[in-house]
Amino acid sequence: MNRFLSNNLPWKIVSFLLATLLWFFVINSQNPILTKEVKVPLTIRGINELEAKGYVLQNEEELRNMQVRVLLKGPRLDMERLASDNVQVDARLDLTQYANMLTNEDAVSIDKTIKIPVIISTDTIKAEDIRPKDISVIFEREKSTTKEIDYNITNESNSEYAALDPILKPSEVTISGPESAVERVETAMININVDNFSEDVLSYTIPILLLDKEGQEVSGLKKVPEYVEVTLPIGKKKKVELVPQFKGMLPTGYIQTNLIVNPKEITIVGKPDVVDQITSIKLEKIPLDNIIQSNTFRTDFILPEGVEYIDNIESKANVTLEIQKETDYSYKINPEEIELKITGIPAEYQYTILDTSVDVILASTAEKLLSFDLNDLKGTVDFNTVKPFVAGEYKIPLQLVVPEGFKVVNTPIYLNFNVEKIIEDIPPPEDEPIDTPVEEEVVVPSEGE
Repeated sequence: MNRFLSNNLPWKIVSFLLATLLWFFVINSQNPILTKEVKVPLTIRGINELEAKGYVLQNEEELRNMQVRVLLKGPRLDMERLASDNVQVDARLDLTQYANMLTNEDAVSIDKTIKIPVIISTDTIKAEDIRPKDISVIFEREKSTTKEIDYNITNESNSEYAALDPILKPSEVTISGPESAVERVETAMININVDNFSEDVLSYTIPILLLDKEGQEVSGLKKVPEYVEVTLPIGKKKKVELVPQFKGMLPTGYIQTNLIVNPKEITIVGKPDVVDQITSIKLEKIPLDNIIQSNTFRTDFILPEGVEYIDNIESKANVTLEIQKETDYSYKINPEEIELKITGIPAEYQYTILDTSVDVILASTAEKLLSFDLNDLKGTVDFNTVKPFVAGEYKIPLQLVVPEGFKVVNTPIYLNFNVEKIIEDIPPPEDEPIDTPVEEEVVVPSEGE
């Protein structure tokens, strides 16, 4: 057995060498080492940490637009996987460590040269060369300021609406970024093309441009907002009241004592036939169910189609509801002493109120109840529901109108009436003259006749 193995040992060695040579042949012929140049965007990390220290990247826009050229080297099969995204190549610029070293005592602008690291998701492919190998990163102290937005109108001479002033919402922009760039900004400008507006298109959204003294755009700055809504007041203008709306009811035991709307009114614009029909603009409904204390709500305007508002304000109103815990108090009221309106009694009838007083329980705040004047009460009684109408006694509901901030608790309240038909006095006929017979004069003859 051992002789057999010893006789085959040379053949085994020869076979192993042939297999090794064959493996090297296949590797070099079928999966050779290749090189390939790729371009990858530069990704930046640590911006938030930088801003937290009060700094920004002065050349951030330039860095974000940069393409890093990487010469890769690796087996052909692995290199082919680059196209299918199975292998990732990233050029990462991590600024976190530099941001952590910055302090308020540092210079306004700091220029650092940082090496660009390239990360490849496989170990079989290497980066042979990187261009650029390093880059200049400029840290600059951040500055923020607010600018009034100016405007430039184009095609004005060709438009019938050229003389009208545009309304900008908002009218200011907040800009922030590197201090040197912010200080270059002379004007915040929008370009208004009048051809974009008509009676059907009253508003248009336009981007804000930041310009220096020479009228050149300053880029790389943050703008809040980035766009302005421009309204040209084309059509009929009209001032209308803002009317709040509510849904639900206040919880039991609470009462509204005051209502303040700010602004009270706005100016709207639109086609005359539409604007003429509008007397007020309603606000979005405010739910009352869970309100137990005074609150201010921001509510949107509900604008009809084809109508815009042209005030330099947000499309919201502040509605303040003053709420207080309520109490109640019972009053004895003489119906004859309040302003009472009686309707539904035919003209040929007259009425008499049988009640000398009625109990009315009012709910409000203690302060209002103490100062309440009974002369402020008004009431109505409607006999129109009485069919057929005849003379007699009636018990009719009294509808009380109380001042704002009060409510009637004990409803319904009834009044008792006695209704009688009016009987006209007929004067007696005048006495006819009585014919009195005329006594004939009797002549008594005298003696001697």
